[in-house]
Amino acid sequence: MKTETTTWSGNPARWDTGTPGKPVETTRTANVGTTFKPGDRVVHAKFGPGLVLRSMKQRDDEEVEVFFEGHGGKRLSAALSGLKKS
Repeated sequence: MKTETTTWSGNPARWDTGTPGKPVETTRTANVGTTFKPGDRVVHAKFGPGLVLRSMKQRDDEEVEVFFEGHGGKRLSAALSGLKKS
């Protein structure tokens, strides 16, 4: 099972929030039953400090998307990654 995949790069503060004339997603699913919430600051042993962008329950685990400065975005298994809130 692959647990870490780069999916983004750049600074999340600069990400485009939409293109004029195109709809922007405005609804989000609630993070019911997840340990990590969007906006949480976290620390990973290899990637260092990061910011949680999204978290979803995946069977008996949690899939967490985190932006790490200098490493970009990663999609991690909460159970396998050792991710900790800071």
